[in-house]
Amino acid sequence: AEYMGIKKTKEMADNITKANEYKTLGNQEFSAKNYEAAVQHFTKAIELNPNDNVFYSNRSACYASLSQYDEAYEDAKKCVELKPDWSKGYTRKGLAEFYLGKLDEAIETYQKGLELEPTNTQLQEGLQRAQEEKANKGKGAGMNQFKMQMITQLMQNPKTRQYLNDPDFMQKLDMMQSNPQMIQLLLNTDPRFKEAFGVIFGGMGANFAGGEESPSQEPEQTYEPQREEQPKPQYSQPQQPKPQQSKPQQQAPQEELSEAQKEKNLGNDYYKKKDFQNALVHYQKAIDLEPTEVLFWNNKAAAYIELQQYDQAIQTIDDAFQKCEEAGVKIPYEKSAKLYARKASVYAHKKDYDTAIHFYDKSLLEDTNSKVKDELKRIQRQKKLEEEQSYIDPVKAEEHKQTGNNFFKDAKYPDAYKEYSEAIRRNPTDPVLYSNRAQALLKLLSFPEALKDIEKSIELDPTKAKTWARKGNIHFQLKEYHRALESYEKGLKLDAENLDCKQGTERTKMQIYAGVGGDDEERVRHAMADPEIQKILREPEIVNLLNDMKERPNAPEVQAHLKKPDVAEKLNKLIAAGVIRLG
Repeated sequence: AEYMGIKKTKEMADNITKANEYKTLGNQEFSAKNYEAAVQHFTKAIELNPNDNVFYSNRSACYASLSQYDEAYEDAKKCVELKPDWSKGYTRKGLAEFYLGKLDEAIETYQKGLELEPTNTQLQEGLQRAQEEKANKGKGAGMNQFKMQMITQLMQNPKTRQYLNDPDFMQKLDMMQSNPQMIQLLLNTDPRFKEAFGVIFGGMGANFAGGEESPSQEPEQTYEPQREEQPKPQYSQPQQPKPQQSKPQQQAPQEELSEAQKEKNLGNDYYKKKDFQNALVHYQKAIDLEPTEVLFWNNKAAAYIELQQYDQAIQTIDDAFQKCEEAGVKIPYEKSAKLYARKASVYAHKKDYDTAIHFYDKSLLEDTNSKVKDELKRIQRQKKLEEEQSYIDPVKAEEHKQTGNNFFKDAKYPDAYKEYSEAIRRNPTDPVLYSNRAQALLKLLSFPEALKDIEKSIELDPTKAKTWARKGNIHFQLKEYHRALESYEKGLKLDAENLDCKQGTERTKMQIYAGVGGDDEERVRHAMADPEIQKILREPEIVNLLNDMKERPNAPEVQAHLKKPDVAEKLNKLIAAGVIRLG
């Protein structure tokens, strides 16, 4: 047979190699935060290989970092179009939609991404933020426009531009947007906001002076964050006071501890030894001496948690708030955040996850703490997992499967899909359910979703020839003929007489040869997005052989090379994929 289109195939292979080189350069510039330069490299990569979804995803990230959200949206949209079963594409698209104020679209995008990867943290956080923004949208008309103006001003300043890449800073900016009363707190606790506000209001033509910290906000005689750090069983062991180096004349006052502090330290010592009863005794003595120092109460609650006396722990936290309220003492934000986090951990131990999440949220509103954020995410995941596990019921799953089968026989494929989905929720480890839902999706022409389901079925049980045949059928519909042949071949290895695999193989081969001389753009696009095909086209041996086939196809050494089994297998994959055409 004479090989046609060799020159075009060689050019495609060269373009893939060059495109990946530009992608590497783009990644390097992105890591260095040179986003404009990164955009140029990713653009060149796209020009050379417009079918690689990763290039659009990366350029979308660059545009988002430059606050060019229209461009970020267009690239993310193209990324999802090229690879609708890749969850990161939905992360990019949802982010752009969020900052464009398209909250309903962002929520829908994040939900679609979570259907593909339910445990993806970025998608979960993006969905939560979009939903919260939508809920708060009516509370501050024009606030989104104001936020965009702020971001624009910050982008123009070399130093404040860096703050926009810090998730903690952006979260505080969002919190300030939803709760303007936090502005003064942010100015007092985060030096970046004084500088940022100077840039923002200076750029908007307003005079701005950062407010000074009010002495009445925090009782100076007790607020010593480093010395007062309390035991946190769910995070780490108690921190002990660190000796502070100072001038000789200042040494004596700094080393002097109050009687309450001494009792607290004794409690910490017993706590570390896991002698929680004695720890409670000394924490209570510290409280008796300084009843409005809430961190002593917090330590006491921690000891109760270790003793699994959860109700006493909750009461201790409540007593701390009440004692300060009665004394007219304002609790500093950082300390109240610790109390709320402790209370949340108690409810987490009690498996009251909704209440735990409520108090973790309250803690983060008082003070942003990365450990509390992590604990909140863990509890949210645990809640979801336990809800899913409690929903499992194989008997009900079988009932939904049978109902789905009946709908399928009556050609009511949307109804069949719903029943199979419910069956999967009831029994997520049954491979037959995923296989059946894949068949329903195939009938609904939802090929990428069907492929995901059939791959999950094979992951759970790779020993069924029937499942491999269905996988081959899906690849056939996607015009991924090389993948279809591979699937049918694997099915035939399990059952040499499987009729579906035999017929699928013949149908696929006929389709490959029926396309001789044609130019099926969709088929080639799918092939060029396939990592295996890209890898073959980058292999020096294949690249050199394609050159030789174009220039001297009948040379003995070329013909000998074509007879090598591994080379022949790779060329056949390129032929089946439509990258090389026979004529």
